[in-house]
Amino acid sequence: SYTAPKMMRFHLYVDRETSEASERSHHGDTLIKFAISHNMEKLSFVLNAYYVFPDFFFSNSSLKQLIVDSWNYIRPKCTVSWTSLQNLSLRNSSLGDSFTKVLSGSPMLESLTLQSCLLSCLDLSESPRLRRLDIDFKNSSPIKCHIVPHEHLTIFFFHLLVIYCQI
Repeated sequence: SYTAPKMMRFHLYVDRETSEASERSHHGDTLIKFAISHNMEKLSFVLNAYYVFPDFFFSNSSLKQLIVDSWNYIRPKCTVSWTSLQNLSLRNSSLGDSFTKVLSGSPMLESLTLQSCLLSCLDLSESPRLRRLDIDFKNSSPIKCHIVPHEHLTIFFFHLLVIYCQI
């Protein structure tokens, strides 16, 4: 029943019990659609249950800050269009090769935080506005991660296991 055209923040927390007791994808999709339709600038999700983000989630021109804490895959099959996104923080996510779609679809991205995420390659060469990359692999299994930075990027590593950088 909310009728204002704009909301500044939206936070969604879904625990395993709530998810199992409801139609998880239907309710999640409905709430995400609600947030996007109200030109939300700051979205945060804590999803302690399996959830596949719908394609419409990856198209939002008003989103400036996105925080996702989820044991899911952030692997869009569609084109990503987050034209205003400046800050992206992902925790406990599995990032595949399609994560390059997220980076290329976020031309205004300035800060990227990856905590306990699984990834093998992170090519930031096409993210010229990105100034800060925070990586914390403390809860991830030992990995090799190939990072391709650009010249004005500051990288912060915490609990680093194995990493290769190419400049």
